[in-house]
Amino acid sequence: MLETPQSPQISAEVIARETVRDPVLERVRDWTRRGWPWNPASKAFKPCVAHQNELSVHIDCLTRASRIAVPQALRTAVLQLLHAGHPRIVRMKSIARSYILWPRVDKDIEQAVQQYSPCQQIGHDPPTENLYRWPEAEAPWSRIHVDYFRPF
Repeated sequence: MLETPQSPQISAEVIARETVRDPVLERVRDWTRRGWPWNPASKAFKPCVAHQNELSVHIDCLTRASRIAVPQALRTAVLQLLHAGHPRIVRMKSIARSYILWPRVDKDIEQAVQQYSPCQQIGHDPPTENLYRWPEAEAPWSRIHVDYFRPF
């Protein structure tokens, strides 16, 4: 179950209910249970056909390994949950790849973060400086180096 203090819960029951209402996921779920047609007509099914042998149904939710297929109606809410704590795009994609599944999820994450103005105001982390490589010491204790935590 996904939850943050400010957001509603998204449970397996909610996902299952919305999966039934989603025309693509409902049909894919049915095909996963009963068998796939020789050639699904619509291009909307193309991403699912490529992974049809990896799909399964658990508690009326369509899954692929440990990832759950998110119906169209819940994707905005899931993106908000992923963005709770304001992780960067790369971290959000990493979390998404572990738990959720829908076509073009990476692109949707990028768009969601770009549209969220506080994240855009903060900007990117400043580039790190190249580290200085000290010359090798000639003998043990021939040079002592002290790191200061703060400036003089």
